[in-house]
Amino acid sequence: MRDANNRPMSVDSTPTKSTKLQSIRNSLKLSHKNPNLKRSSAQKNTLFKYDNVKVTSLLLNQNSKSLLCRGPIEIYEIRTKSSCSKFMSIGRSNNVIHPLLPKLKISKPDSRKFKYLMFFFNPDRIWEIEFLNIDKCGKKNSYLREVGRDFENVVSRICEFVNSAVTDVKTTILGSSISNEEGQNGASGKEEEEEKDDDELNYLLEDELNAVPNSGAVSEQQDHETIINEAFKRAINKVIPSWHALVAKQHEINVRKRASLYIPTFQEKQIARRSISVLSDYETLVSFKDLKL
Repeated sequence: MRDANNRPMSVDSTPTKSTKLQSIRNSLKLSHKNPNLKRSSAQKNTLFKYDNVKVTSLLLNQNSKSLLCRGPIEIYEIRTKSSCSKFMSIGRSNNVIHPLLPKLKISKPDSRKFKYLMFFFNPDRIWEIEFLNIDKCGKKNSYLREVGRDFENVVSRICEFVNSAVTDVKTTILGSSISNEEGQNGASGKEEEEEKDDDELNYLLEDELNAVPNSGAVSEQQDHETIINEAFKRAINKVIPSWHALVAKQHEINVRKRASLYIPTFQEKQIARRSISVLSDYETLVSFKDLKL
């Protein structure tokens, strides 16, 4: 731009610079407010929570171990866009966290108590979860029933929950449905079968002891065997001489064949040698005569 005297005028550029700086500041503010806009978010949803439980770990053939004397328990799920996992944590600082899988077994041994058993594998162990009273509540049992009902509803949707008495811990771990009464009945049935088998064996032994040996039948069997042996010996004696004669005759024939083949060749060799050495023999005779003369 120029003025009236045709001189260039200075243009103020501060408004344009200020707008650029303002846009940069706004973008920086947005990035500071939402640093994880591009990251996939994971949501945690609490499914069950109670603040006063006692947890004990029971190992087979070993002593029990206290995991939590008094503290909270929480069951929650973590959801992402592609997965959903469920966990159980015990302790105020989430001291112990264990995943909840569909094959996990949870049972309530006694309906009158607020104890639950959780059966784990590899290694085989059991968690005993006991819900304790909270002093602030006036109606303790009714409140614990509601808490237990909520706990059962949550775990039944995740794991395998059995609301029945468990008399044998080992059979429950192995997934066996055989009760102690059935085991006793089976044991008594096995004892009866063994007694029957013993009776049958005793009966057979009595028959063997009472049996009288039949000497006549034994002697007849021995005579029959001796007759067969004698006949076999006679047949062998008849066969052996003829077999020896055949062998001797065959041997003689072979010797004759060998002699007939060997002698002519030997004679031909002698004749050939004599025919070759006739002249030499004559010369030697003449020389001997000359010496005598």
